[in-house]
Amino acid sequence: PTLRHAHIFGCVGAAGSDSSGATFAWGGAVSDVAGAFGDRRRAASVGRLYGSMVERSSVVIRKLGVDRGGELSAHRVPSSGQETVGCLARRTGAAVAGRRLVAAQDTTGVNFPGRQSRGLGPAGRRGATPGFFIHATVAVDADTDAVLGLVDAAIWTRDRLPAAERRQRALAEKGSQRWLSAAEAAAERLAAAAAVVVVGDRESDIHALFSRRPAAVQLLVRAAQSRTLEDDTRLLDAAEAWPVLG
Repeated sequence: PTLRHAHIFGCVGAAGSDSSGATFAWGGAVSDVAGAFGDRRRAASVGRLYGSMVERSSVVIRKLGVDRGGELSAHRVPSSGQETVGCLARRTGAAVAGRRLVAAQDTTGVNFPGRQSRGLGPAGRRGATPGFFIHATVAVDADTDAVLGLVDAAIWTRDRLPAAERRQRALAEKGSQRWLSAAEAAAERLAAAAAVVVVGDRESDIHALFSRRPAAVQLLVRAAQSRTLEDDTRLLDAAEAWPVLG
């Protein structure tokens, strides 16, 4: 299935033409984005930026801008404060009505080796590299595999000070909170879908996610714990007897 530009960068509203004179690698129409990003020039910049990302298979700003004007225009998109997660998620929510969805979530680290650490935190292996973390959730049509857009995203840096003992902290103060927050966001923002299954990796195998799961979503979690089942058997032992599917 074709990944439409509006599924990623669109918000409710109308977009007009751009008069900045900046040039990108993409020549697509501004109307493909149809987003209200504060003004018409910014909406056009968002459209060109994403189109260039698709065409060049890159997220490096210097590669996306054909000239200096395009590079500066691309920098203004994430710096404007208008392209919020909620804005993008609303557009995704408008595209999911009646669909069966997978809400896939995971965490990635963005590292800047050899760079100044101002505004960054410890990342990389053993926290030796400056960087930050992104936990994103995207909606995928379970029947067509089409990526419909962003559902939720959290961006943070780790504190350089030693964390308090893990068991003494509330869930809201732990990194594990991101898995529950993403499930809650999926339940709220994908409410028009026929069904939503939230998928998570081994780190999401936490009791709080199961006990506080929003009723509107189901969970598919890669097991990290051999939990006790209702018949007093263990999960991983029981799974050994299950038939192989696919």
